[in-house]
Amino acid sequence: MKQVYLCQRLRFLIGVFLVVCILSGTNVFSADGAVPSLPQNVLDNKCEPQAVSKDARKVLTLTKDLDTISFSCGSNTNAKLSPDATSGKFYATEQCSTDKQKTLKDIWGNHAVLTAQPEVASQPKVYQLTIPKQERKADVLYYSCSIDEKAREAKLDDAMNDEEQMQGATETQKCTVIINVTSTVLDPLSPPAAQENENGYHEDGAGAGAAPAGTCDPGNPETQQLHLTLEPGQTSVKFNCGSSGDVSLTPSVAEKKFCVDASCEQRDSLSALGEGAALIESKETGKSVYTLTVPSKPEKDQDVNYTCNIAGAVEADGPKMASGTKEDKICSVKISVRAEGNSPTSASLVNAASCSAVGQALFGLLFALT
Repeated sequence: MKQVYLCQRLRFLIGVFLVVCILSGTNVFSADGAVPSLPQNVLDNKCEPQAVSKDARKVLTLTKDLDTISFSCGSNTNAKLSPDATSGKFYATEQCSTDKQKTLKDIWGNHAVLTAQPEVASQPKVYQLTIPKQERKADVLYYSCSIDEKAREAKLDDAMNDEEQMQGATETQKCTVIINVTSTVLDPLSPPAAQENENGYHEDGAGAGAAPAGTCDPGNPETQQLHLTLEPGQTSVKFNCGSSGDVSLTPSVAEKKFCVDASCEQRDSLSALGEGAALIESKETGKSVYTLTVPSKPEKDQDVNYTCNIAGAVEADGPKMASGTKEDKICSVKISVRAEGNSPTSASLVNAASCSAVGQALFGLLFALT
């Protein structure tokens, strides 16, 4: 009778345990950390190695509602990823320096993994990054896709009759994968819901890793100033220069600098904002979108300034701010980077590791009693 009673109590506890784990989004039957099936857009998330001079890169975002994101190193099956998926490491800076590496588990725990999916003949290898969204901290990961010497030799053989292809084949082929991991920890300094800023754009202050994009259109008199804020719980912010013809950004992405004030008389390196700070340009809906990423916040608040310029409205040393109609062709972007604060976080109900361990113990005890 006592054994029957214990079995009944164990079944009750297991039922409660399963309900709690399901509500907390934990898969208790995935003790080996298996990742879910590949997303449909994995083919779009490819980083195609090209000549180093082309500075090829692929920017991805692990949004707050996702646990996983997949990518590949392009169409060449010989492309290699570094750090290797089995190392559990990633580069901390865009330069992909071996002495600047972090470990996934050190940042996000044992269930944070990069997995190489089973290879399919003549298909590029697909990698799947898994970082559970529960109590997730924001950060930026860098991986390098490259083609080894033998692969370049094969490409060289194919390009012997094409001078342009020949030049590309003899250069080192690389592509940098940049993954912005958004935070799922609410920032108490942020408003609880989307609000409209002074420029009429909606900003979501829910503590996500990347703030939504704002538009600074120099051809639109109503959007000639844009002020964005990068809170401590966010790693990146996006903006674009609208669609008024031939628009450029000052300082350019290639300069890796920002203007200290709106006049742009003084410029500073992005590295002054902290390790890993970078400005990245990508294409979205046919126009350039700029992403300022600051993984490690500065010790004190810092304003970062850029200008969107229509061709002919900017000098080499900065924008022309007082030259008649020239001023109408400039839009000023100001990004206030907030210093890192000591934001308290709420404790999680049940994490994946504890659910897995407790579940295995309960099921093992039940099996022993029966």
